Amino acid sequence: QQSLIHDDDNEETRAHKEDIQLLLEAVETSQDLIPYFRSRAEAPNTIAFRYLWTLFPPGTEVVSRLFFNQWQLFRVDWETDPISQEDLAEKPPTWFFEAWCYDWDGRHSGQYLKVMHRFGIENFDGQKEISQLSCYPLKYYKDSPDALRDKLLKDGEKFKTLCSLNGAQRMFEYDDLAMAMRSEERRVGKECRS
Repeated sequence: QQSLIHDDDNEETRAHKEDIQLLLEAVETSQDLIPYFRSRAEAPNTIAFRYLWTLFPPGTEVVSRLFFNQWQLFRVDWETDPISQEDLAEKPPTWFFEAWCYDWDGRHSGQYLKVMHRFGIENFDGQKEISQLSCYPLKYYKDSPDALRDKLLKDGEKFKTLCSLNGAQRMFEYDDLAMAMRSEERRVGKECRS
């Protein structure tokens, strides 16, 4: 295990880091946690249902295709609930956690809200590939996590620009001829939303 202590740490910081290091060593050698550490070491890209909660500590960026089957980036804001032995005995059908993203309220130009989403992962037996979960940490994205993150941030900037355009309260007004599915021309009202 790598030392947390640095030469330039003051006495108080050094004492805190020594305590943390002792706590980490106790956790890593705990008999109760040996199966967890063994399974994560043997198959780092898979997870058992009972250990799902360990994937989502506060600050974790997670991806999901929650809307329109398009990738979106979310952030876990607080500690998730562990899955206890009692929970496992009852075989819970789903484990839930919450993560947030920014979204436009649809009414006010440039008004973005922090919106919480509740994610549920259905119970499964054995180990499951983390990237096969309905929502999972960005770092487990198979192709290139950094490239996906960059793309999603650029898409978010485009979305923000469109929502901030003059008159974005009602999206875009259109008052002219339009093509219908059967190539018919129809008059479209002023409140048509895209």
